Amino acid sequence: MTVYVSISKKDESGDAPDGCENWFVLVNAPAITDNFKWTDDNKENYKNNILKKIDSYPFMINDSIKNHIMFCEIFTPADFLSKYNSEFGSIYGLSSNSLYSLMRRPKNKSKKFDNLFFVGGNTHPGGGVPLCFLSGKIVSKLVL
Repeated sequence: MTVYVSISKKDESGDAPDGCENWFVLVNAPAITDNFKWTDDNKENYKNNILKKIDSYPFMINDSIKNHIMFCEIFTPADFLSKYNSEFGSIYGLSSNSLYSLMRRPKNKSKKFDNLFFVGGNTHPGGGVPLCFLSGKIVSKLVL
């Protein structure tokens, strides 16, 4: 499990009250499938696994992180689906767990319509901000 932690209070004192910190924790999460649904129990179990992972790094804090949480909001793939209509609740586009996933990504130009182009994390070259920008650059050249 990849865990990304950002605490902007470290640089911006106004981002959290005095004596507190604001932790933004981003982790990889399974997309919505027939085999996995983001129920309240699954959200709680996933959160607890993340907190255990954070607690496994003794340089983070000297106590369990659970004892210091005053507010926690969990944003799951189900939330991404309902709020942004992202496919299967994916934040980065199609899964890239195999060597062949690159070949399965939709091309940037429609085979059916000459004036239809695709850009973003679900198309070539893939997910993530740098690749989405590259996707836009590819499409701009195709359009021209």
